[in-house]
Amino acid sequence: AVTGASVRVRGEVVASPGRQETELRALEVEVVGTVDAGTYPLAKKGHTLEFLREVAHLRPRTNTVGAVMRVRNRLAFATHAFFQDHGFLYVHTPIVTANDCEGAGEMFQVTTHALAEGKVAAPYSGKDDFFGKAAYLTVSGQLNGEFYACAMGSIYTFGPTFRAEQSHTKRHLAEFWMIEPEIAFADLRDDMNLAEAFLKYCFRCVLDDCGEDLAFLSKMYDPEDAP
Repeated sequence: AVTGASVRVRGEVVASPGRQETELRALEVEVVGTVDAGTYPLAKKGHTLEFLREVAHLRPRTNTVGAVMRVRNRLAFATHAFFQDHGFLYVHTPIVTANDCEGAGEMFQVTTHALAEGKVAAPYSGKDDFFGKAAYLTVSGQLNGEFYACAMGSIYTFGPTFRAEQSHTKRHLAEFWMIEPEIAFADLRDDMNLAEAFLKYCFRCVLDDCGEDLAFLSKMYDPEDAP
């Protein structure tokens, strides 16, 4: 089988004489699906993250994306576990909104107007759009979270947020998931203590459960260790 093929293997997991701790001693190998080696874009070598963005349907097969997704999965689970154990209610806030949330950032506008077909009247008027007003992808669930906290006690939101700043750097994301707790009847010290406890809990969960993935990412991407 060539790189990219799908196989079904039956065998025994045994101690490895090589660098890894274990290996699979195959007793039966079945090729479930094959690929054209001449056109399959992922060769058995390292690939840059920029290249992997061009083959997004295949990048989950790489060691890097696999490690990142396992760490992210553990952090997401830890987030819910922490806040649920501390008596917080999980609230889903709107993704499409007219709320600018205190001017937190530039916003992506959402419209049903057929812009590509040139059918939008100029100048644009939100009154003619789907909601009867201008609508955007949310930059934060904070204000909605505050409404719920005033009614239901401590809550947290955890969902996608969007920023439309024209800044194409590693420190700026157009889309990311944000955790926003709202604590009822609390002061700044309560807020600080919660944030510290949450971070410690997440770090402990990842260190306990994702050691191999962290070691791999450190080896490949930490400046002092990267090849």
